[in-house]
Amino acid sequence: YVTAATTLSAGNDSLFLFDISTWGSVQYLGSVDNNTASTKGLSAIAAAGNYAYATNPFGANFKTCKPGANCAQLQIFTTTNPAAIPSPVNFLIPTSSPPYVLGSGGQAAGQTIFYKDGYLYLGLTKTASGPEFNIIDVRDPLHPKWIGGYSIGNTINQIYVRGGFAYVASDDKSRELI
Repeated sequence: YVTAATTLSAGNDSLFLFDISTWGSVQYLGSVDNNTASTKGLSAIAAAGNYAYATNPFGANFKTCKPGANCAQLQIFTTTNPAAIPSPVNFLIPTSSPPYVLGSGGQAAGQTIFYKDGYLYLGLTKTASGPEFNIIDVRDPLHPKWIGGYSIGNTINQIYVRGGFAYVASDDKSRELI
């Protein structure tokens, strides 16, 4: 799986699937555009089974927008048939109920992601309110559920989960590793 953070024009593909199972051979399998109305692509990706989970860096007004390609921090692609990838499931972290993740102008956009055992650990750019670190249950990938989060107060650059701990790298100069 390879993603493009930006494309030259709206409608260009931003998620690409390749088969690299044979050493020295790269076979293109298929691609899709995550947002046909924008040049914003995808900022990070994690894959498990027949699904690709990607962070959407499109900076919407998350208080007023409706979930869609221009209003989702997370997009879930079904990759069963790489030659014909359907439109993604667009997931917006709740804004009108807890955790009240809000932002506009680049705030609260998808930044980084980590997958482990049916859960996604989603890092956002600095929010206007609500947690930048979010845990999402994707045991049913087509119906993701927000289950918890933690406010960092800054953009999350990377997440790694091991042994019951989440290691979070942020752009906070006094707390680069949390």
